[in-house]
Amino acid sequence: MKRKILFIPLALLMLSITMPTMAEANRAPFLEAEMEVFSVEVVVPGTEYYFHFEGVVGGPNVKAGTIEGVDHYIFDPYGTGHIDAIATITDKDGHIITCHIIGLNPPGNPSGAYYPFVDAMTTVTGATGKYEPLVESTFIVEGFFSDLNRLHMIWYYP
Repeated sequence: MKRKILFIPLALLMLSITMPTMAEANRAPFLEAEMEVFSVEVVVPGTEYYFHFEGVVGGPNVKAGTIEGVDHYIFDPYGTGHIDAIATITDKDGHIITCHIIGLNPPGNPSGAYYPFVDAMTTVTGATGKYEPLVESTFIVEGFFSDLNRLHMIWYYP
C-alpha cells in the first residue's frame, strides 16, 4: 500500500516537470523583429560596446512597425556577450512600446550560421495607445545574430 501512495505523488511530480516544456512548444509569438546595427561605439576595446540598431517589426500584435534602440553590450572574461538593450517600437498607427531587453550571447557558433541569444527576456517599460496594458509585462525572447550586424528576435508570452 505504501508503494502506491508514494508512486502517485512521484507520477504527479513527473507530470509537473514535463508539462512546462510541452506548453513552451505551443506558445504564440507576440511580435517578430529584424534589425541591423548601423553604428558601433567602442567604450572599452574588446570588452564594451554600444550597438545602435534599427529595423522592422511585424507579427500578430504589431503591424508594420519599426524598432530602434541601443544595446550596451559587454563581453565577460569567458567571451560571453551580455545583451542589455533599450528599444522603442512604433507601429503603423503611432502606438509605442519601450522595452528593456537582456540576455546572453555565448561564445562560439554552435549552429554554424547563427549566434543565438540565451536566457533572453524583455520587459515593457512604457507604452502608448493600445499597448498601455503591457507596461511591466515580461516576454521571453528568442533571437540570434545572423552576422555581427543583423539581429533577429521573436517575443513570446511567458
